[in-house]
Amino acid sequence: MPCHGVNGQDYDVETPTLAAQSLIYLYNQLIAFRAGTRRHPIMKTIARNLTDREIEQIVTNYSILYYRRLDAGLTGARM
Repeated sequence: MPCHGVNGQDYDVETPTLAAQSLIYLYNQLIAFRAGTRRHPIMKTIARNLTDREIEQIVTNYSILYYRRLDAGLTGARM
């Protein structure tokens, strides 16, 4: 399973939910990980070889996913 969960949402409180995040926010974060201006050893390793096009595809995918409140079991709710 991917670190951020199959649908961009994980049950681990230490892992950020990516589902339904802003495309611009996700893009800026991946660019920062790739550049080394945002530090996280695993994300640096993942992002360092991503092309701009790959980053665009990744952030588009996560930004269109629906956020599901894990505590209430609601689907389709966007935060």
